[in-house]
Amino acid sequence: MKVCQKDDMLTFKDEPETSSQAPKDRLPPWNVLVVDDEPDVHSVTKLALDSWTYGGRPLKLTHASSGREAIDMLRDRGDYAVILLDVVMENELAGLDVAEYLRKRLNNNRTQIILRTGHPGTLTDNEAAAVHGCNFYEPKSYITSERLKSTLAVALKDYSSPPHPSMGCGR
Repeated sequence: MKVCQKDDMLTFKDEPETSSQAPKDRLPPWNVLVVDDEPDVHSVTKLALDSWTYGGRPLKLTHASSGREAIDMLRDRGDYAVILLDVVMENELAGLDVAEYLRKRLNNNRTQIILRTGHPGTLTDNEAAAVHGCNFYEPKSYITSERLKSTLAVALKDYSSPPHPSMGCGR
């Protein structure tokens, strides 16, 4: 509060912006689709990434519990930066069906796919990338909170970079 000596008028400082008032220049969140048939995986992923940001932008997690549900979501809204995708869900190849749908049917080579599996050895890193268009292949047993954030940071960096004309599958 400031008191003006001349005429004893009070003037008030503008109120600071509260958290409910979003600044107009705030960047939109990164849209991330989490696809897994295990509810605990969704819970742990949400917990690990709850307040994490990349490039000053938070994450907006959307969840699907089957490959079929993920395909429906991709068909309705294809602006996901990253998909955290389980391989084995309603069948042994459900996650790979989602990857194929995104890459071949929707012709989307920009969205980054982090393939996560509880069944390592189902396919090689090379098969995941070259055949199915996945950008990362992570056994669930190796994924820690820090490794997930690190992989997501690389995926978001790749997503936000302009595609290089000579890049092949997955870009």
